Amino acid sequence: MKKIGILMITVLLSILGMSGVSAAPAWTNMDNATYQFVDDGTGLGYFDLAILGAFDQSHTYDVYFARSASDAPDVNTSSFIKTTANSSSLRVNSVNIANSLFEEAGDIYVWVRETIGSDKQLIASAVKVERPDIMLSKRIQTNFLYDYTRVNILYPSDTNNANRTVKYKIGRVTDLSIVRAMNTTDETQLKAALNRLLAYAKADAGMHQGEVQTGQTESITRYMLDLEDDVYYYAYLEVDTEDGKYYAIEDVNLYQGLNCELNPSLNNYTLPEFKWPDDYSCEIVDGVYYDKEGNVVDEETYNRECNPVEEKHVCEIVDGKYYGKDGVEVSEDVYNEECGEVTPPICEIIDGKYYGKDGVEIDKETYDKECGTDEPVDNPDTGIYIGYGIAAIGVLAGVGAYLHFKKEGKFPQA
Repeated sequence: MKKIGILMITVLLSILGMSGVSAAPAWTNMDNATYQFVDDGTGLGYFDLAILGAFDQSHTYDVYFARSASDAPDVNTSSFIKTTANSSSLRVNSVNIANSLFEEAGDIYVWVRETIGSDKQLIASAVKVERPDIMLSKRIQTNFLYDYTRVNILYPSDTNNANRTVKYKIGRVTDLSIVRAMNTTDETQLKAALNRLLAYAKADAGMHQGEVQTGQTESITRYMLDLEDDVYYYAYLEVDTEDGKYYAIEDVNLYQGLNCELNPSLNNYTLPEFKWPDDYSCEIVDGVYYDKEGNVVDEETYNRECNPVEEKHVCEIVDGKYYGKDGVEVSEDVYNEECGEVTPPICEIIDGKYYGKDGVEIDKETYDKECGTDEPVDNPDTGIYIGYGIAAIGVLAGVGAYLHFKKEGKFPQA
């Protein structure tokens, strides 16, 4: 009995001793958590941070942002941002995230702090989070109207009115297959088409280039007198990083010429007035050539109709004008130096064309007045007039008759 009593006392004392020791907090395991910036649903270019995992709603979770993995926060700092937690995610609302986090250059790192009762601990440290993936044509808002130009940075930005410099290049889109590909409600297909437009715009020389300040209202298109109605144009935009201070942003957008004869403007592809192409005009699609009317033609016909080459008069005199070796109009002296001195066709008919007394092509009536009405017959093969040939035959016949009569001594007597 004595031994049993001692054993019971020992067990009781052990239980009483354990009751004075607190159990260790059960911290959340973040090994499989994922981090991403997601659109906050307002459509205004703002983003929440979403962390997906398994979380205890009775605990408190906070997030800290930094530019470098080495900028670890003190676990007790007040710079942590409170999250909204449920069993499967933590979310930092966009209103609590400064847009400067996205505007400034550099990576984005996240620390997560968990609080259980009075205990705090960093449960995730220096996790790199990729910047939000904003679709092309939605990073920079652009309006190119006759009355004003407006450019705002929408890739989350607090500096729309901070006079950020935006470089622009505007050019014509001749590859209408890109335009057609953008006429879709499928976001994946639209993104692919916009990437094609971006590559096209970056490679193209462009028609107009310059710089504009965010918030500026002075018109650009007012001075683009070569814009044409219904023609498709791109605008490629780059935001100045100011020597690396800001994150590099580029964007591209599709437009169509509008009211170009009086008030040249560019109409964005998202507007209802935008007209999509309905035929294959002067396009090459999958190796098939289409002419101006959208008909299938051969390559030679395509080039003649869609890529016309201006005919040059090389070393020619046309309508009294002299064209040198480069097909450029020059003076007569330069013409003679480059092409050799040529006697103009005076009072001649060559290949059915009439040339007057000055060697200039004229009509038949003027030719008759200047050169007479006895028209020589044009021999297109030799350039020798048949009239001159008949005269030569007559001369030869006369000479033959003279020699004959001289031999016979039968010349007529006076």
